[in-house]
Amino acid sequence: MGDSLLITTADEKLLALSATGEVKWQGPLQHGPLAGPPLVLPDGILLTYRKGIIERRSATDGKPLATLNVEQTPRHRPVTFMQHLVAHRGRRNGSCRR
Repeated sequence: MGDSLLITTADEKLLALSATGEVKWQGPLQHGPLAGPPLVLPDGILLTYRKGIIERRSATDGKPLATLNVEQTPRHRPVTFMQHLVAHRGRRNGSCRR
């Protein structure tokens, strides 16, 4: 995230730290623990919660911008591919179900 570092805390907060270690902003993880590390996008941050919620946040102040409930715990964090977001909730062996 440019010159910032994103960290999550044991008390379910998301913090953006500057290169000098100062807290730029912080906010609660409103839907519980994350399913994986945050995904930094050009226009924000994407969080994937274990409850099956994907949330987009502002990189500037950490405020939630949009949420999507996919109703299943994702196996991996979403990734970007050719300007699209890909989220996988396949089986443990890596196969996908139709």
